[in-house]
Amino acid sequence: MTENQDIQTERQSRRIEGFKEFAATSFAVEHRTSILALLAIIAIMGSIAYRTTPKESFPELAVPVLAINTVYPGVSPADVESQVTRIIEEDLATISDIKELTSTSVEGYSSVVAEFDTSIDLNEALQKVREKVDLAKPDLPQDAEEPSILEFNFSEIPVLQVNLSGDYGLVRLKEIAEELQERLETLSAVLRAD
Repeated sequence: MTENQDIQTERQSRRIEGFKEFAATSFAVEHRTSILALLAIIAIMGSIAYRTTPKESFPELAVPVLAINTVYPGVSPADVESQVTRIIEEDLATISDIKELTSTSVEGYSSVVAEFDTSIDLNEALQKVREKVDLAKPDLPQDAEEPSILEFNFSEIPVLQVNLSGDYGLVRLKEIAEELQERLETLSAVLRAD
């Protein structure tokens, strides 16, 4: 070896002495062909997994949400709240699986919406709500109608609503609406038009 090569080798060894060697990095550098092959296999497998994973345009949403509606005709919102809404809310609040409880009281009408954890089955949630509403019924005013329990089905909520109006009669507007419905149904992205 020449004197210059000896000096360069000595300098490099002094620089390396100050650093610790990281085993994973050293292994990757020494086996770069294997690492590149492994990376290619991971990329190919990821691409295959992505392409074969089933996808839905409108996946079924299973969020258990129930509304308890009570009609109490001719009564002010404040009275509806105190005599109907609060009573139903208090009984429903004892259900442990309820995630959120919201209510609305307007003249002659009470609505209490119970959103459950997604882990609970809708039928189980419905049963629990029915039991609590049955417990609340004796405390409701005699003039109030029996509370009705409604399920929210998010898959039936329309993505787009179209309203037509114009200087035409109702018959002509209905014809235009039916033509529009037929044209919308021919689009591949539209699942259903009602």
